Amino acid sequence: MSLPVEMTEVDRLRAELALAKIENEDLRMLVKEMDLMFGRVLLGMRGAVIEWQHGQGADAGMQWIWNGLLGPGELPPEGETQAQSYFDREVVAIEQGLEEVFTYRDKRRAEKAKERGQ
Repeated sequence: MSLPVEMTEVDRLRAELALAKIENEDLRMLVKEMDLMFGRVLLGMRGAVIEWQHGQGADAGMQWIWNGLLGPGELPPEGETQAQSYFDREVVAIEQGLEEVFTYRDKRRAEKAKERGQ
């Protein structure tokens, strides 16, 4: 969204701040959504372990995993038959993304420590 040229500098800064607040809230809700989705996945896996150890066994426990993937359409491609090679191939992009996040986070921590004089 671009701002009109005829705005005063103060008005322009206020408009930019308003847009930044909206973007900040959007990002906060995205992080919340991801956190809750991750929590739901972990909860389903925990349910699967409980089912396996104290319920109707491994097959019933695996049904928890299957249902958790089926609902959002996240079952693996049908042609995949080698779990480890599939995982090794697919995890590369995830690990690269995590490395980017960790590098950014470490840089921000160092900047904040420097600002505090540590």
